[in-house]
Amino acid sequence: MTKLHNTQMSIQSLRHSKQTQRKLESNSRKLSSGSRITQASDDAAGLSIAAKLNSQNRSKDQANRNVNQAVSIVQVMDGVLNEMSSMVIRVRELAIQSASDTYSNQERTLMNMEASQLLQEIKRTSESTKYQDHYVFKGENKKLDIQVDTHNGSQDRLSLNLEEFAQNPLSLGINDVSLDTKLHAQLSLVKLDYAQKEISKSRAKVGAFMSRLETTSSKLGSDTTNGKAAHSKIKDADYANQTAKNVKDKLVQSAQTMVQAQINGSGSDYLKLLG
Repeated sequence: MTKLHNTQMSIQSLRHSKQTQRKLESNSRKLSSGSRITQASDDAAGLSIAAKLNSQNRSKDQANRNVNQAVSIVQVMDGVLNEMSSMVIRVRELAIQSASDTYSNQERTLMNMEASQLLQEIKRTSESTKYQDHYVFKGENKKLDIQVDTHNGSQDRLSLNLEEFAQNPLSLGINDVSLDTKLHAQLSLVKLDYAQKEISKSRAKVGAFMSRLETTSSKLGSDTTNGKAAHSKIKDADYANQTAKNVKDKLVQSAQTMVQAQINGSGSDYLKLLG
């Protein structure tokens, strides 16, 4: 028995058309988003790996920002220590001047006045220098922890012990420096040498820590670059490949539309014959 419509062919044609339409929709999502995986069904395993890589990359980016902020703190510390060193050097210069009998006690009083002002400035600087909530030169018993990697182990943090950076006149041993007499000036020289040595030691520690931070930042930058490259290989769309697939599927869809039209039109031909 001849049917007016070839039902089986029509159903198969519609099924293939729907499959092609789904492919076109998938291609459009990938081309518009630039992502090879736009939903879990595209590549479930790849999506999981890409999500982990993305999380790790963003965490390392933040860790690198932490390191750069820590570098800023250390640079502030180094700048302040440099100024403190200059002030101690100036006080020692005045002490050498006051220790000589070529100056009278009246002139030593003026020298002592300048030295006292410089020592007070060292004290003020040590007590007021802070970054965020951290006073860096008070000698507080606390550590400045810098999160420099993506996990919670001790190896993922660098610490700066602020207790080692007490820079007030008392901790430097120059709180009682006086240049009002020749003897006092002579006795002050050893104290000022000790203070200069302690400041230089602190600057060396700051410099070493800064060097370590810069090395850490360089490593994090390299890790992030490689991680983003790996993420891109898994997640990003290949535009040439996706465009070729899109063109192919559009051609297939056009052919399927023509076939469907022929199948639907065959019924009219049968009716004309019967008529």
